[in-house]
Amino acid sequence: MSKPSATAPPRKHTASPTASEASVSASESSDAVTGAFEVGCAVEFIAKHLNVPSSPLTESQSAQFQAALTTLLLETISTSAWIPHAPHLGNARRSIMVTPKRLDKTLARAADASSVPSNLISTLLPSEMVLWVDPGSVCYRAGSDHAPIVAIWEDPAVQQQRLMQQQIIKQRWSQTQLSQSPPQMVGYMSPSGRSSGLSSASSSPQLSHQQFSLPQRTKVTMKMPASMGSAGNVMVN
Repeated sequence: MSKPSATAPPRKHTASPTASEASVSASESSDAVTGAFEVGCAVEFIAKHLNVPSSPLTESQSAQFQAALTTLLLETISTSAWIPHAPHLGNARRSIMVTPKRLDKTLARAADASSVPSNLISTLLPSEMVLWVDPGSVCYRAGSDHAPIVAIWEDPAVQQQRLMQQQIIKQRWSQTQLSQSPPQMVGYMSPSGRSSGLSSASSSPQLSHQQFSLPQRTKVTMKMPASMGSAGNVMVN
């Protein structure tokens, strides 16, 4: 008697995930990688400069460069200090610096990995720029050291901490300026109209000879005592 043939179990039909579910899943996987969100913000900022209408890069070149840059930044973060309660610790290593004479080594490596000429990257980015990628904060400064720092994305807690640090630095600077300020001297002008050797600082009030009347020269007669001989009277002008 032959055994009855085994039948395969019926297949279970599962509904494909919706777009919102896929977005949540991608977000969760992104959060699982340390610094992935901050790196994404930084790369997106760079991409805005690369994808301008006048850009000589193709869409494929731009996409390959962004992928290579993302990989390199994540590798840097994995081997550097990434401490949320001390976001600025180790930020020099994670920063991207562009100067008129040199392209940042991370950007140069990304260009080499994606077969994109590095000189094209230099022409599309600001000639002088620093981009910081820190826990809870991504910001940049374009121009000299005195240019303002602009936040691309910042966690509210990190923003509050940064504002407090700026306030402390400002107070210390004000105290230093007050302690180093020389004493102010009220200046005066000589009757000739020229400033004297003890002229005041520019903020001190200046007095000119027109503001007061000089005493007139007077004649004084001094009578010498007889014990001093026959010098007689002395006229003093």
